[in-house]
Amino acid sequence: MPNNDLIFSQSLINGMLCVVVVCIMLPVFYLIFYTFKKKIHLPSVLMGIVGFFIFGYILSGLLLGNIAPKESAADSPMLYTVLRSVCVAIAEGGGAFAAMYFLRRKYDEISTPISYALGYPLVNMLLVGGANSFVRMAEAYTVNVKGLDEVLASVEGEAVEVLRQDLFALAETEPYVYFLSAVDYICIFCIFVAICRIMWYAAHEEGRSRMILLAAGVVFKLAAEFPVAFYQAGGTENYIVCEVIRYVVTALCVGFAVLMSFKYDDKERVSAGPLNRRLL
Repeated sequence: MPNNDLIFSQSLINGMLCVVVVCIMLPVFYLIFYTFKKKIHLPSVLMGIVGFFIFGYILSGLLLGNIAPKESAADSPMLYTVLRSVCVAIAEGGGAFAAMYFLRRKYDEISTPISYALGYPLVNMLLVGGANSFVRMAEAYTVNVKGLDEVLASVEGEAVEVLRQDLFALAETEPYVYFLSAVDYICIFCIFVAICRIMWYAAHEEGRSRMILLAAGVVFKLAAEFPVAFYQAGGTENYIVCEVIRYVVTALCVGFAVLMSFKYDDKERVSAGPLNRRLL
């Protein structure tokens, strides 16, 4: 008989499954939709993946490690939150502008920001969100079916106690955390799609107009990062409020990008020839 001293609730497993589905299907639907509209540009998708490692991993990691290390969160949660948010906004928001600015020199078409915005979040969504949640879900399901003893028997030495503590900590996680995490990944994807479009328009402007759009993209990224960083720093225990703020910021960012698209994309249609206008 399986050892039943640890049982994972079906709600928790469903929450992890929800994260897996979102992290896989959202990029797939995005790809299918824009492939059908013939606006997926493979080189820009690949550049988005490269951009993640350059801006979202290396540059962001360097800034955070030197300006806002995790150890500083205990001393001043608010200061840590501000510095962390600024670092991420500069690295990822500024990185998106740099990518759009240089890509437009060779690929000056709307498919560039659309495709770059698909490639950039892929690593985070598929490997960090989807794969990690799938592994945790598989562990939970295996414990429920075969029992804790059999799962622990798959490792040896000190890893046994580490795995035991990890599984019990997972079992204590409230299911809503994973459901909210699924919404978080939707926000991560949507806000970067919107920021890429804003930065694309900024790259086509000059002077004050460029600075306004550039600042808007960076500020939206900063505002989306702030509530999450504040919660992680221990500045508040109200996780729900932090999530709601993030959802509102995401909606505002997407709305702003849509408004800008009416202005700038219409210019592209007007400037196109009669045949191209019918095809756009």
